[in-house]
Amino acid sequence: MAAFMHFCGFDSIRSTFRAEDDKCPTGVIHEPTAKCVSMGILSRIFLCYFSQPKAERQLYRAAAGTRASRIVEIGLGTGRRARRVIEISRCYHPAEQIHYTGIDWFEARPESQPTLRLKQAFQMLRPVARTLQLIPGDPRSALARAANGLVGSDLIVISADYDESDLANAWFYFPRMLHPGTVVLREDFLGDSQETRFERISHDEIAKRAQKRQTNLLRAA
Repeated sequence: MAAFMHFCGFDSIRSTFRAEDDKCPTGVIHEPTAKCVSMGILSRIFLCYFSQPKAERQLYRAAAGTRASRIVEIGLGTGRRARRVIEISRCYHPAEQIHYTGIDWFEARPESQPTLRLKQAFQMLRPVARTLQLIPGDPRSALARAANGLVGSDLIVISADYDESDLANAWFYFPRMLHPGTVVLREDFLGDSQETRFERISHDEIAKRAQKRQTNLLRAA
């Protein structure tokens, strides 16, 4: 029960946060009324434990549990998941403290993926994220350009739309983005179905993958 209360924000009822519910004054940092607090908590409970698809509940609990304010997502899907994660973060931080970076192929997506143009993603996420960085391209090239500016990320999410061949050359950049409390979640498909699950990747495993990439580069040289 204590963990449940922590993840879903009961322990922060009396703290100042940015309300996101329709009946609360959006965009105003305030000492919340009982009604606003209730609506905010119910929304978080729903996302953490009852939202669909089921696999994303782990992601929302991670966002709430870490109080993530610096978020990196590789593969945005429809963009809905990103918006939900940002909204959870805004329960704990003012909008100007939230930094969201999304890496995606956007216009270059394969036909098997839903269409999401760069402009569409910006229009969807800009209302909830003051500091918004959307980077077109594959993970390696995007992180080569951006990783030094993503130091201290709290939550890194990797979509199932990217397989190991897409990520092999990108792991090298991950260690510099981490701090001791960073949570890295990778989504994987369950067998041949469209259902997915999120797996937490340890910092030690990330270091091994980064080192493997570095070794391969040295051998190639």
